Amino acid sequence: MLTKNWLLPISGALALLVFFLTGTLDSVPGGDSAMFIGAAFSNGVAQPPGYPLITLIYKFLFSIPGDSVFYINFSSGFFNTAASLILYLLFEKLLECRWTAIVLACFFCVLPIVYRYGVVAEVFALNNFICSTIIYLTYSYSKDPKAKTIYLGAFFIGLGISNHHSVILVALPCVLYLIFYYKNLLSPTKLLKLTSFIILGLSPYLYLLIAPTYAGEISWGNTSTIEGFFHHFLRKDFGTFRLTASGKGGFLANIFEFSSNLPIESYAIFIVFPLYWIFYRLKAKTLKKIEFEELILLSFLFYIFFFFSLSNIDLANPLFKEVFIRFWQIPLLLLLIISSFGIKILSQKYSNFKKQIFFLLLLLVCIRGFYSFKESSRRGNSIIHDYGKIMLTSLPNKAVLFATGDLQVNILRYLQVVKKIRTDITILPIPLMDLSWFRQIHSKKSTGIELPPGLYSRIKKPGHYQMLDIIQLNPQEKYFILPDAGIVKSNQNADLSLLEIYKWVPHGFLFSLLPKREPVKAKDVIRNHNWAKGQFKPENYRPMEEGSWEELVYKVVYWNAERFHMIYHTRELKNNNNYQNKIFLANHIEGLRNKHSVIPPEFLKNLGLLYYQLIGKLPKAKTKLLSAWGEYYQHHADKSSKEANEIKRALDHFSGVSK
Repeated sequence: MLTKNWLLPISGALALLVFFLTGTLDSVPGGDSAMFIGAAFSNGVAQPPGYPLITLIYKFLFSIPGDSVFYINFSSGFFNTAASLILYLLFEKLLECRWTAIVLACFFCVLPIVYRYGVVAEVFALNNFICSTIIYLTYSYSKDPKAKTIYLGAFFIGLGISNHHSVILVALPCVLYLIFYYKNLLSPTKLLKLTSFIILGLSPYLYLLIAPTYAGEISWGNTSTIEGFFHHFLRKDFGTFRLTASGKGGFLANIFEFSSNLPIESYAIFIVFPLYWIFYRLKAKTLKKIEFEELILLSFLFYIFFFFSLSNIDLANPLFKEVFIRFWQIPLLLLLIISSFGIKILSQKYSNFKKQIFFLLLLLVCIRGFYSFKESSRRGNSIIHDYGKIMLTSLPNKAVLFATGDLQVNILRYLQVVKKIRTDITILPIPLMDLSWFRQIHSKKSTGIELPPGLYSRIKKPGHYQMLDIIQLNPQEKYFILPDAGIVKSNQNADLSLLEIYKWVPHGFLFSLLPKREPVKAKDVIRNHNWAKGQFKPENYRPMEEGSWEELVYKVVYWNAERFHMIYHTRELKNNNNYQNKIFLANHIEGLRNKHSVIPPEFLKNLGLLYYQLIGKLPKAKTKLLSAWGEYYQHHADKSSKEANEIKRALDHFSGVSK
């Protein structure tokens, strides 16, 4: 039976669960999430460093009858709610006001970045819960040094490392703080017990030693050996202590990005209250030892300095920027705790304003929660699932698909392995084929596609093969490839082998690889292209935040498919000036124009050019030219440019002719 003391936090937790539940994605997410789910389903190992704890949790959720993928997505909301409960316990002791404590704890879950990754399958929500627990146990031990508290803390440190290595950036300052002030923790007996509990927390990593024996098609590496295990654990495929194997980024740029977004993320709470607390502490000049409050500030500074220094990622790319931003959740959590210190001092000095502070926080929680839900709710947004399914269903029987991006590789393998969609298709993931363990995973999918000896390489070198070698070894198959300009650019990282004897013909979101001498009719290409895209209609999906996988498909992938399609026909028309083919292409672009309220300007530019070439051969070509170029000029960013002036002169000319 619940006591009155627990009624308030339980009510708050239920409200948060509903908040997450109503926004939880009910299909597969994009990016690494699809890989996590697929690895759990197929007894595989996730990408480095393995994430065994979340993998085992997902495996358990697959054993529950019902919509397992929805359960997995909702588990993030559950763990964020659990983190808020832990924060409530901390704030209740710090603030000595249950109502302010519950509102402040809820504020963490309504932060945009926390909510965004609290409605999809990811490792960050569980990391939030474990880090909150470590901080709370550190505080509890500093006030009442009980052995069970410190042993539980050691266990959670090991458990946290089993989920996400960034927990070390929170745990290490706490450990050093406790060791410095509690020398008895260094006794041989205590050290042995603490080490035992950390090892117990690390026990999920045993899964990495066992899993390769039973792993299915979605798995990474061979972690059954000690060498392979530590290679995976240390993230050597990506770069130890790095976000990416190769990338650019600097500490100052990362700091600026975080600082400039802080007022938006927290409505300035994480600026005003921490600064007020720091000002008070400096003014008081009573610091004789590092208290818990100073520990949290030092932990925040340690995380910022260490992580932001090692984050070698290009913030100019929205997708890469989002990868960096999702690691802000822990520093935001620490800033929330520091904010509670400022609120406590303010409430003590101005006791008459306690209610006003509570209602202000409550108002901000409601407003921030409303906008976080509005902007980041994933419920019903199946764009990732639909994109992958349409790619697979557009292919002929037993086709071979060269998949060239993480988004596509993960979603396509998930749909095949978990959802059993088009298992006859052979997916050859280019990003994984240059890794030594890939051949073993490939052999588990009996499709009859043989790989040449050695490893894949985009450039020719001894002991390696290219895509053309695969095709020549398996000439009987039909081959398709995802659009990826990086493969065919003339640089040292390009695989140019396909260009020698094959041409790329647009096929929905893909390209069909056909011999150069094989004739293709423009009308057939357009018909096959439209059919292959199936029922994918981006106007049916709500736009998501910039940098998300959903937005990538919504704005980039969809229009890139159309852009490659337009470029293909434009190049073909240079060799074959067939006005009928120009009409086919013009009608196709007009179809896009009628389907979407806004289309990329380059389509309007090319459409007007087509009508210019069709004057005298197509009725109302001049009128349609004026419409296309008129809209293009209207949205032109620089109307003083040479191109804009040329378009304007053409519009003036044809307007006069029309009159």
